[in-house]
Amino acid sequence: MTMPKGWNKPTSSSSLSSTNRDKEEKKKALIISISNYNDKRLPPLEFCKNDGEKMYELLDSLGYEISEDCKLIGSVDFFSMREAIIKFFRDKKTKPRDTLIFYFSGHGVPDGKGNNYLSTSEIDASDPYTRGYSFAEITKMMSDSISNRVVIIVDCCYSGSLKLDDASFITDQTKKSVEQSIAKKANESILKTIEKQSNHGLVGEGKCILASSQAHQESVMLKKLGHSLFTYHLLEGLKGADGKSVDNEGNVTPSILGEYIYEQIMNQEPEKRPEQTPILKTENAGKIILAQYPILVREIFPSGIDGIEKKRVDVTDLIEEGKSYFDSEDYENALILFNKALSLNPWSAYAFNCKGDVLCKLNQYPRALECYDKALAIKPNYFDVLNDKGKVLYILARYEEAIQSYNKALEIVSQKSHLRFKDVDKIWNYKGLVLLKLAKYDDAIKCFDNSLSIEKKS
Repeated sequence: MTMPKGWNKPTSSSSLSSTNRDKEEKKKALIISISNYNDKRLPPLEFCKNDGEKMYELLDSLGYEISEDCKLIGSVDFFSMREAIIKFFRDKKTKPRDTLIFYFSGHGVPDGKGNNYLSTSEIDASDPYTRGYSFAEITKMMSDSISNRVVIIVDCCYSGSLKLDDASFITDQTKKSVEQSIAKKANESILKTIEKQSNHGLVGEGKCILASSQAHQESVMLKKLGHSLFTYHLLEGLKGADGKSVDNEGNVTPSILGEYIYEQIMNQEPEKRPEQTPILKTENAGKIILAQYPILVREIFPSGIDGIEKKRVDVTDLIEEGKSYFDSEDYENALILFNKALSLNPWSAYAFNCKGDVLCKLNQYPRALECYDKALAIKPNYFDVLNDKGKVLYILARYEEAIQSYNKALEIVSQKSHLRFKDVDKIWNYKGLVLLKLAKYDDAIKCFDNSLSIEKKS
């Protein structure tokens, strides 16, 4: 039931109105979509041009600043791309609360040594280091940014890495199989790069990565729609997807967007479904809001819990101030702020979760349980709340119910295997402790073994 670290205790500046703060915060984007390549082994990707144009139109309509040198579409040389990336992530005008989106659509090329490169139009598929930009370097640039709201979105097509076209005996089916193998390895390499840099603190709080790797044949399946499968659903998700990609406050966040894309892709017919699933890595301290659609909430949730009319007030600042008091162990003031947030927005599952955490610190466990139940009524698959609820039920000696809560949390982990959940090893440990209370010793040992296995991997 620990709160996110890094929150400073409120100062006089925290009394600024949210309106004034919003004026200080900006949204910026860098869009790179490359359709043309000099290397004949890399087939042109016409849909990438459309990906970039539509992404630009959408983000521009959502209020993102996109300068001309941050819109690189079609043919893009190495130096232009490199300079744009450096300026974007190291812009001295960027502030910590600014939201940055980096989007890339185009060929990805592995070097055979476990490294992957985002292609420029000039890249040599047999030597990507000289005219490509490594994915590892992109994540490093992200970590160096002063902004604590950074989202990297990479939609890579993997093909042409082997000189297949030079061999007349290679069939289309063999080529597809090889490309799928390359894309699979690239996907695994990207995930390893993310996790390696996360372990070294290079992917920190407020830094998010959403990536997809697919074979060329898979990427052109939606040619009639003019987009890759991944970007098509990315665009739909950023538009709100008729309420399917927004939270209960009408916000599109990286985690909800990633889940939406994953579900849409996995719901494709088997022959249209790509071999690789999207990757989402996020270490959010607070909410990154990519887009807001309060009207969708009004249409889908005309009334709140028990008939309470839904209020769409942004209470993020109040919750952040409350969490800073929580970290300072000033639980009374934290509770005041969380109550105020809920009075303004009784549909904030996050505020109910935070209030429950405070009540636990005050040893008011029945009231904490009520808060967790309200949070789950709003957001049934709220992983953190299920974990916290299990702990409270354990304290209250309601062991069977605690097991149910932990089982639900672990079920979410298994269903969302593409996502990364914190404290999974601890949940197995907590479940083991509950099973000990129920004298189910063999089952408890299995839980402890699972906990240790996950802890060793991390």
